[in-house]
Amino acid sequence: MLYPGFHPFGREIGDEIGTRRTYIGGMARDPLLKKSPAQKQAEAAEGLAAYRAGEAAVNANMLRLRAERLAREAENPPEAEPKAPKAKPRKKVVRT
Repeated sequence: MLYPGFHPFGREIGDEIGTRRTYIGGMARDPLLKKSPAQKQAEAAEGLAAYRAGEAAVNANMLRLRAERLAREAENPPEAEPKAPKAKPRKKVVRT
């Protein structure tokens, strides 16, 4: 038995015969695994803070790389590629 009220074949102790409760469904009904609204709010705030910290780190890295690229380009500006001459449009031949 993994935790109180869990039966390995998908039924909980005390279930009436003929009903099936799955493992996941049993976990949702288990009062030991339910979280209070305060716990849910704390986990949500913690998750959002981790997301914001990761977002800030990615943004800072992007700005650092952009500054490095601009400094490299300022030292050695890329040469302008010569433009190919435009092809002359062909004259339309009208046949009558």
